Amino acid sequence: MSILGTTKNKFKDLIRWFLTSRTSLVLLLAGVVVSIATSHMEDMVKRQRYLELLEYEIETHLAEAKNLPEQYNESTDFNKHYIPNKFYQSVLNSGYLISIEPQLFLEITTYYELVNLANQRLQRNYDYHDQIENDWVLCGYNATSSATLESCDEKKQILDKANNYIPEREKNIWNGTVKWIYDYEINKKFHPTQDRLDSPLLKLLMGNKALQDFKQ
Repeated sequence: MSILGTTKNKFKDLIRWFLTSRTSLVLLLAGVVVSIATSHMEDMVKRQRYLELLEYEIETHLAEAKNLPEQYNESTDFNKHYIPNKFYQSVLNSGYLISIEPQLFLEITTYYELVNLANQRLQRNYDYHDQIENDWVLCGYNATSSATLESCDEKKQILDKANNYIPEREKNIWNGTVKWIYDYEINKKFHPTQDRLDSPLLKLLMGNKALQDFKQ
């Protein structure tokens, strides 16, 4: 083989190696870009789901505050209505809540501080109700004389009064707490579901169905 032929072959080998290496590099870079983009979209969807769950919880607070029962029948029918905060704790722990607008973040976190205080007040009321209910039940079990039965009647009167005013306190606590939402218009400013519906990418990734119809 001539020197010229050998040179041509080496040149072809060099071109082939260069093209192969460049193709591998392009494929490698493309793989990295796709991986980053996929991870980013997964994180975007996860964040969106957390925020929509929080929106759902806040809207539930407003609906529940409007629909609390007016009164309870008997002590055995007494229901306890704490203000839910499970989804708030989840989104707070996830770190996604801090990604929203700072002022809105402050308003929401302050609201849930009020929720915690409200639940403590509700707990004290419910504990008081449980105590007087137990006193009345035990009195009936242990009654052995007319004097004891008279004492049980007094305890029943106390329980009946509690069945009337504790639900009223409950409503006042709920309404006083959710007033913060209305005062700062959190339900108008925090609307991740609508944000998703307005985003072609999020709507493509997650669809256009909401957790519930938030229209009142």
